Amino acid sequence: TGGFADYLRGFARQAPEGLWLTGFTIKSGGSDMEIRGSMLDPVVLPEYIRRLGNEKVFQGRSFASLTMNRAEPSAPARAAVPGAAVAPAPTPGPRPIDFVLMPKLIEPKEAGR
Repeated sequence: TGGFADYLRGFARQAPEGLWLTGFTIKSGGSDMEIRGSMLDPVVLPEYIRRLGNEKVFQGRSFASLTMNRAEPSAPARAAVPGAAVAPAPTPGPRPIDFVLMPKLIEPKEAGR
């Protein structure tokens, strides 16, 4: 009934420094969701997940799957002309770690089971 605005506001309010979202999928009603992002320090991800749990729209969800992948460094550029001088490659900074979170809705247990 409220659309997806509450999810977007929750993502924005809780994103810590050094973590950014690169994409997400939310199906109608929020019952199926995928959150994709990047970070420089993997320590910030558990805090982000905890902070999302403080948002009303994310309460009652757990994360069923987490995938993390650090991109391989790119190969240094080569000279286009044989014998031409190539400047040394700059020292690369930290490479981001990409992540994918797959939450699932926790179904309340029925009384008497």
